[in-house]
Amino acid sequence: MLIAHFDRKTCGILSIKDGPVENPWRTLILPLSNGSRAVEHAITCMAAFHGAYDSPDLYTHGTADMDKSYKCLALEEKKQPLIPALAAWVGLAFAEGWKTPTMSRLTPLVNARRLLAERLTANRTAMSLTKTDTARLKYLINAFVFVHTIGGITSRPDEEAPPLPAQVVSFLTPSPDEARMETDPLLGCAASLFPLIDNVVSIVQKARQTQRNSLTLVSRASEVYEQLDQWQPPRLSVMESLEDRTQVILHSIQTAQALRYATLLHLHQAVPEIPFESSADLARKVLLKLASIPSSSVVTSLHIFPLLAASGELTDPEDREWAEQRWHAIIGRLRVKNVDTCWDIVQATWGRRDIHEAAKVPAGPRADFEMDPAYTVRGKLHWLSVMDDRNWQVFVG
Repeated sequence: MLIAHFDRKTCGILSIKDGPVENPWRTLILPLSNGSRAVEHAITCMAAFHGAYDSPDLYTHGTADMDKSYKCLALEEKKQPLIPALAAWVGLAFAEGWKTPTMSRLTPLVNARRLLAERLTANRTAMSLTKTDTARLKYLINAFVFVHTIGGITSRPDEEAPPLPAQVVSFLTPSPDEARMETDPLLGCAASLFPLIDNVVSIVQKARQTQRNSLTLVSRASEVYEQLDQWQPPRLSVMESLEDRTQVILHSIQTAQALRYATLLHLHQAVPEIPFESSADLARKVLLKLASIPSSSVVTSLHIFPLLAASGELTDPEDREWAEQRWHAIIGRLRVKNVDTCWDIVQATWGRRDIHEAAKVPAGPRADFEMDPAYTVRGKLHWLSVMDDRNWQVFVG
């Protein structure tokens, strides 16, 4: 039953390509369960935690299958081939993110990163992979990049956030003959953007560990800002085999730009010493990109972080109403608990900011700050502080 649920429903929230032969979770990852118990249990626990949104009894099944997958990986660590081992760890990372409002175990990310650092070679041809396994590995690396980066956004200030392994970053950079890429089933048009997001995650974490940004951190942030400012989505092949090719490509490009602006906003609130646009202006750019995409679009699975980062900045009641409708649309489509928690965080952020603004003398419209410390990533009015105060470490993807 859980395998059937994974096939029919869970695969659909993990990929923007969900045709009979287009979704990699269905065509490339699910078949690995036939030869790996670790993968089988990782897939069934993903399905159980996804299904538990509507059938809470499945939560117990998810916990049991998760433990079985961890045990299988521990027993088979030395002899498990790279691809099924990576598939199991990535699947468990998604499952941990969906399980509760907190990512209770970072074990899957730690082990997937170690596995890739030890066994992934930068020389792809030296790995002697079949065409199918090459496709599997490429997709699993992108999936790892997603969970690694998104999971790091809400890391505790005192936790280490190691960078992506160099071998992984090299896989995200297309070779000259791959310059015209197809839309990635998970990352859309944003695959090459994620290493930059990962750099910002690291900068934000360092900023939250101190009361003042060092000159070294400001310089590093300035370099990443320039890279983000110049980043553009890749040129895409016109031969993509999607039923609604034009719309999905357009939505993917808009989503990638929303992610870019959200990352700039996150960086701005960590290092306000760099002359950015204001938080309000950056947030509006994020939300305008998201608003140009129908709430029913398949790409909304990538909208959780940008919507979280930007909607907390809203003060106008009509804009907040739009954000609420968009949150409920994403919640209704994905049906995983972490999205509900993100919406709770946005509402709590609005509440804190409204109280803060009402207490100001004289009262008036909120201007953006060169920046009021309370609104930075260190401040009590930032959504990261809302998470910290509730002891949450939410998976924002």
